[in-house]
Amino acid sequence: MDVRVRAAEAGDVEPMARVFVDSFRAGHPGQVPERLLLSRTYASSVAGWRRMIDELADRPEPDEYVCVAEVPARSFYERRGGRVLGRRIHHDDGVVLPETGYVWDIG
Repeated sequence: MDVRVRAAEAGDVEPMARVFVDSFRAGHPGQVPERLLLSRTYASSVAGWRRMIDELADRPEPDEYVCVAEVPARSFYERRGGRVLGRRIHHDDGVVLPETGYVWDIG
């Protein structure tokens, strides 16, 4: 499988925001209060991704990346064109979480 990896750019923030908001709302009904689901908006997500991209752009060698937890709902990402970039085990406060990172062809 050929995978192209590149740094996110300003033009990527709107598609990234759509994926974040849509996946959060689709993946968590019944797990979090409705008001929290609705508080995730495209506008606030665009602002957050823009801030993160700007901060990472200021670093000569960024040491952060975006990943998602590997759960049964991961097909949501794949149905929207996401391709597996890699997998890892993440330890979060004593909980072992298998994670899968995805990449999208933008443009």
